Amino acid sequence: MSRALACADSSSSSAAGAGAGAGAGAGAPTIVSKRARRDAASPVSVEANFEVPDEQRRILQPLTTLTLLIVYTELFRLRLWSGRFGSGKGRVRSLATRHLAEPATDGWNCVDGAVALARAWALQSTEIPDELPAHFELPLATRLRLAVCLSVSWKFQRSNRSRFPQRFDAADSEAHTHELANVGYMFMTREDQEAFGGWSDENVDAIRGLYDQMIALEVDLIVRVNVFSLLTGTLQVQAEERAAGLVERGVVDADCAMSSRALVPFFVGCATGAPTLSSGGLVCAALIALRAGGHPQASLVVSEELLRAEFSAQERDVAWGLLHSAATPNTMGECIVSVGCYNDPAWEHHGYVAPANLRRALALAFVATE
Repeated sequence: MSRALACADSSSSSAAGAGAGAGAGAGAPTIVSKRARRDAASPVSVEANFEVPDEQRRILQPLTTLTLLIVYTELFRLRLWSGRFGSGKGRVRSLATRHLAEPATDGWNCVDGAVALARAWALQSTEIPDELPAHFELPLATRLRLAVCLSVSWKFQRSNRSRFPQRFDAADSEAHTHELANVGYMFMTREDQEAFGGWSDENVDAIRGLYDQMIALEVDLIVRVNVFSLLTGTLQVQAEERAAGLVERGVVDADCAMSSRALVPFFVGCATGAPTLSSGGLVCAALIALRAGGHPQASLVVSEELLRAEFSAQERDVAWGLLHSAATPNTMGECIVSVGCYNDPAWEHHGYVAPANLRRALALAFVATE
């Protein structure tokens, strides 16, 4: 969740009661610019080739998103990562917890950030064929890089909020989790895991080897890619900032903004790599879905006049496209939104993404685009 939207959450709650030396040698170390480091050879054994065409990256983005989301959800289910929205002294931020606690809502923008890192770094032409066959599956080497992307995104957003058991003794007598290797292991298929030898004390040498391999990949990612800019500039983050602006100007309240934010990953998932997305279009689509579904405030304030005043014609067109994709999802879109709360009738906001409501929202969006 962005700082701006977090501020809106905090204010609402109060109203109610986020270099190692490059080599040995005499003299002072040489300072190398980030651009020079990014252009230097990779620290891993095989230098990466990043010439995957943009169109191919776009086509593979839904599969990338689905793969990351499945593992992210499993990490939450196993309580290995904690997505708790704490506010200090054991308290929690009530609005964020209510609306964004489900992993599928990606309340900490970890999946969203990992997708951005993967698009910039994880797909290599040496592993991705020029012509993608039907039922294409990402190679293990690519999936391990996805694991690195997810881990880096998580560390950026959540620091040390991990609960992996410290089960592996090291030479320094300190216990280690080998967390990065554990995350990588979860990206393996059952056949991959069997070939690896399993996750047990008896296979500790292979686990440590995988950990070392993935640490080298993590360094490669950080050296090659402007991680900070990618993680702080995603569409989902921009959508949060857009929603926060509506709160600050009194257009909607914090509850309505948080409700709209909870729907944003749903629309991104249904869009399945569409070339035209915008943060304004995402917020607009979410507000229209809330209005169509009878959200208490959205029903009162989200009018055609407000939509035309707050969102450009292009953004309203994008919103209509998003609602259309959500109302008539393709197979990959259905797979993505089937992971977690968007497919759960018991979830508080499920009614807003139900097929009948999406059809009503689509009709409202059509009127707003005229």
